[in-house]
Amino acid sequence: MDSIVTARTGDELLLFLPNAEPAPLAQYPGLPLMFSCIIARHKGGVLYVFNTWRKEWELPSGMIETGESHYDAARRELEEESGQVASSLTYTGLCLLRIPPKGLLELGTIYTCELEELQPFKVNEETSGMLLLWGAPQNVNEHVNEIGLKLAELV
Repeated sequence: MDSIVTARTGDELLLFLPNAEPAPLAQYPGLPLMFSCIIARHKGGVLYVFNTWRKEWELPSGMIETGESHYDAARRELEEESGQVASSLTYTGLCLLRIPPKGLLELGTIYTCELEELQPFKVNEETSGMLLLWGAPQNVNEHVNEIGLKLAELV
């Protein structure tokens, strides 16, 4: 399967399925929902956080913890990684990633929200900054994850 976009790490976005039911895909039986990602907007810009481990700007996202819903994972990740709290999230669709070096597949949910007011950012063990982008990154010195940019464009 061809990828929609490949990140510099080799991660590939294989599918984006808008409004698809948040459940395992028929063509990949047994592949569970593993992560949730959130595209948070504020005044037309999309919120990205700087991942200190990967040294790049990316959308807030993370693994769904045991017993947690994909909705709750998206809310938690947004708050943990950016300090932002959304009054509500809108389910947008599913995405399928292929992760090197073994080519493992990961299925995730995509949510969107509108942030009325930005809360102060607090540095944590995973993220060290927050930024809003309007379209393609301009005047950003660090790398911006290609998959995050593409998902924001598709949504």
